[in-house]
Amino acid sequence: MRNKIGLVLFFNFISIGSVLPGQTIDWEEVMRTLIYPAQVSYRGEETIIFCTPKGENVTTRVKIFFKPGKLRIEYLFPPDMTTTVLIDDGKYMYSYDTVAKKAFQFKTSFLQIENGEQKYKLLKKNYTPVYLRETEIGKQKVHAVQIKPLNPANPPREIAVAVINNTVLEEKLFNLAHDLIYSSFFTEVNFALDFPDSLFILPADVEIIPSQNGAENSSFEDVTAALKHIDFKFRLPAYIPDGYVFDKVMILEADNNKRYVQLQYHDGLNSISLFETLFNISISAQLNLGLNETKLVEGEVVKVFYNIPSSLIYKKLNYMNCFVIGNLAKEELSKMLLSIK
Repeated sequence: MRNKIGLVLFFNFISIGSVLPGQTIDWEEVMRTLIYPAQVSYRGEETIIFCTPKGENVTTRVKIFFKPGKLRIEYLFPPDMTTTVLIDDGKYMYSYDTVAKKAFQFKTSFLQIENGEQKYKLLKKNYTPVYLRETEIGKQKVHAVQIKPLNPANPPREIAVAVINNTVLEEKLFNLAHDLIYSSFFTEVNFALDFPDSLFILPADVEIIPSQNGAENSSFEDVTAALKHIDFKFRLPAYIPDGYVFDKVMILEADNNKRYVQLQYHDGLNSISLFETLFNISISAQLNLGLNETKLVEGEVVKVFYNIPSSLIYKKLNYMNCFVIGNLAKEELSKMLLSIK
């Protein structure tokens, strides 16, 4: 499962590499796997690696049970996460502590895809699929494919999809220097399994704790509507990087009742999040970012933080604290941030 990006020409030829005789690839289906959840049930073990700016890797291993519309993730590593289970029933997502018998309920779902067809059209417009090779992941034959951006400010991405059903079994994200910054891959996977619904339901004795962050109407596709639900006037950037379009506004509330506005932009595969708030914040402390630098961009000094797998640009503009996050050229992110007037 991944969304987690004229393609008619792309569907009829392979830019790099070649497909073995007798094999065909449904390029449209491959690209749709970047937007929509898988269409087949499976169980597998997956390793997820974040490559940090300090050269240290952060590794997580999970066991996944998936059937269309339902998801269960059990943590295998690190040790302090092994009592945590994530359950997504297609409407809500729960973070379940199997020892404390408590589950935090979030008013969202990994499986709910907002504006899926719009994002798919953007994906076709902004990216080209490039065939690399056939290989094996998790004991399954896969096609390795590069998702090549048309905008040079966007980094490339690679995926490996199962030959049998186009399920994504490996994903690699790079920065503009082509350094690997994130990877996920299955060490084993089995398809076409029938799971009981009870696997995706919390036990009866679990205390459910609703999330207190945000109201049901905290996400808006209309800026004017969002302005009516926030006590300060946020501003829109005049510059948006090529290929990206406005997606939505979210009003977020932190534990200390401090409110933030998140403006989200999308290009079909990647997203840019622009945050604005009246409150002073310690970005390095709150987001645990280790490396940063001060840069001069278009005559303005901005603070650049290196997150995993994105970069974060911060600046105080007039009375507003603003920062933008995205896996995009720092110059593009800075230009977007500085265009807020």
